[in-house]
Amino acid sequence: MIKSNVVFGVLGTGKDKRSEENNEQDKWRPTVDLCLHDDFPIDRYELLYQKKHVQLAEEVKADIESRTDTKVCLNEMDYHGDPWKFDYVYSVLFDFFRPYKFDNENEDYFVNISTGTHVMQICLFLLAEARYIPAKLVQSTRDKQRKEIDLELEKYDLIAQRFRKQDQDDAAYLKGHIETKNTEYDALIERILSVSTFHYPILLTGSTGVGKSTLAKRIHGLRTDKKLSRDEFQAVNCATLRGDVVRSELFGHKKGAFTGASEDREGLLELANKGTLFLDEIGELDLEVQKMILTAIEEKEFRRLGDSQMIKSDFYLIAGTNSDLRKRVRNREFREDLLARIDAFHFHIPNLKDRAEDIEPNLDRELQEFSRANNINATINDKAKEKYLAFAKSDEATWNNNFRDLKSSVIRMSAFAKNGRITQKIVDEEIDCLRERWREIDQEHDRFHLVRKFMGDEALKDHDLAELAKLEQVLDTCIRSSTRADAGRKLFHVSRQRKKSENDTTRLNNYLKDKGLDWNILKASPCA
Repeated sequence: MIKSNVVFGVLGTGKDKRSEENNEQDKWRPTVDLCLHDDFPIDRYELLYQKKHVQLAEEVKADIESRTDTKVCLNEMDYHGDPWKFDYVYSVLFDFFRPYKFDNENEDYFVNISTGTHVMQICLFLLAEARYIPAKLVQSTRDKQRKEIDLELEKYDLIAQRFRKQDQDDAAYLKGHIETKNTEYDALIERILSVSTFHYPILLTGSTGVGKSTLAKRIHGLRTDKKLSRDEFQAVNCATLRGDVVRSELFGHKKGAFTGASEDREGLLELANKGTLFLDEIGELDLEVQKMILTAIEEKEFRRLGDSQMIKSDFYLIAGTNSDLRKRVRNREFREDLLARIDAFHFHIPNLKDRAEDIEPNLDRELQEFSRANNINATINDKAKEKYLAFAKSDEATWNNNFRDLKSSVIRMSAFAKNGRITQKIVDEEIDCLRERWREIDQEHDRFHLVRKFMGDEALKDHDLAELAKLEQVLDTCIRSSTRADAGRKLFHVSRQRKKSENDTTRLNNYLKDKGLDWNILKASPCA
C-alpha cells in the first residue's frame, strides 16, 4: 500500500510572495516549489500562518492547487504577536500538534523548515526530534542565501524548561498523578519513561496486585499521546487460556479450525497491529505458543489457527508476570530465546508493603475514586486516618494482594460510613477485618511451610493441593530422619513390603531430584 505524503510548513511571509515582475518562473517560493517535485508528490499540505497574513496564505493555496493535485489546508496560528519568542512559538506549535490526529498507518509526515522564522524552524525541529511530530524534515533547496541566528542561552533554556516540564507531566501520568514518595518507585518510573518511546518489548514483574496491568495501560497511553502508537490496546491474562483457546485468542482462527470455530476470527496480535499488546502472566503459556509469540515478535507475522496465509502485525509488546522466568527457563518451562527477547527492559514493581510512604497518597486516591464512582463525598477524619495509616505501615499489615487489598479496604470503609464520613470506629472494624483475612491466608501458607521454604512461593501455584500435601509430608519426613535410607523406609513402607527388590533410597533420591530438591540442603537446614 502506497502511503500519502503530508507536509507541515509555516507560511513564508517574504519568500512565498508572488514576484512583482514577469519572471515568476525564476522566483523561489519555498512552499509552492516543494509541491512541484515529480519524485515527491504531496497529497496534503498543512500550511500554518498568522491571521494578518491570511491573504497571502490563500494566494499560496490557490497557486499550489491550480498547478498540482496537492490539497492545501490552512491553519491559523496566534504567536501572541511575536514569532521570534521561543516560549510563545513553542507553546503555539505544541498545542497545535499535540491533539493532531496522525495516521501513521496510511500517511507519511514531513516538516518543511525552509520557511518561518529561525525560532519557528528550531521549535519544529525540536518537536520532531521529541516525536511530538512523527515526521522527517524536508527543505526546499533553491535558496542561495543562508541566514545565521544567534541562539541566546536564556532563550533555549525556556524550551529546555518546557521539555523538562513535559517529562515531569509524563512521569506523573505513569504514576496516575499520585505524588509518590518512594525513591525506588520514582526511579523505576523514570527508567520506564526513558525507554517507552522505543519500539522494543518490555517486561513488568511483580506480585499480584502491584499494578502491572494499570502501568501497561499508562505506557500505552503515553505512546499514543506521542503518536508512536495507534490507540489500540489489547490485553489478556495468559493464565486464563488453555488448549485451542489460547491460540485462537492470540492468533485468531479460520472457520472450522477446531470444534466450535463457526466463523473466522481475528486474534489479539492482529488487532494490536500498530498498537500495544499486553500479555499478562506470559510465563503461563505453553512452550509451543511461546515459540509462536517469539516468531511474531521477530518476523512481525504469524498464521491464524487453521490458516496457511501469513498475517503481518507490528505491535508493541508489554509482558507481565509474577513468576521467576529465569527459574522457569532452568526447569524447561519457558523458552530462553523468548526471555532474552522480552527481558532487555525489565522493570520489577515493588510491593505496597515496601512502599509504606506511598500508602497515604494512594489511600486518598481510592477515597476520591469511590466518591466519584458513587456520587458521594467519602472522607476520613484525622484521628481515624492516623490510626489506619499506623496499622497499614506496621509489620502486621502484609498487604498480600497489594493495591487490590487497599482498594477493597477503602471500599468497605466508605460503604459502611454514614454520610461518607469514615470514623475511628469504622477503622477499628476494618483493621480487625484485614487481620482476619490475612491470618486465614497465612494459615493456608503455613500448611505448606516446608514447601515454601525449600521451593519458594511459586511452588504453591505450580502444584495441585494433593501434590503439595505429598511434598510437605516428604520434606517433613526427610528432615526428621537421620539418613536417606531411614527416610526411604518410612516413605515407601507399604510398597516395599509388596516389592522387596525396590531400593527406597534410590526412589527417594529420584523424587527429590525431580522436584529440584537436594538431600544435603534439606539436612543442613535449621529445621532439621
